[in-house]
Amino acid sequence: MEQPQPPEKPESDDCCGSGSCYQCVWDVYYEKRAAWKEAIRESEEAPAVNGVNCSESIT
Repeated sequence: MEQPQPPEKPESDDCCGSGSCYQCVWDVYYEKRAAWKEAIRESEEAPAVNGVNCSESIT
């Protein structure tokens, strides 16, 4: 099973820096990053199927 890919980090100039945006690009990034980390954790805890660990990627 392929590991989820991390979210793309915003460029420094993607944020206006005002702090008054409804959803700052950094807020969105950190929410997506938290979801990504949770998906990684869940994939690592996935049970083995037919003796194969589903979190291992086949190369």
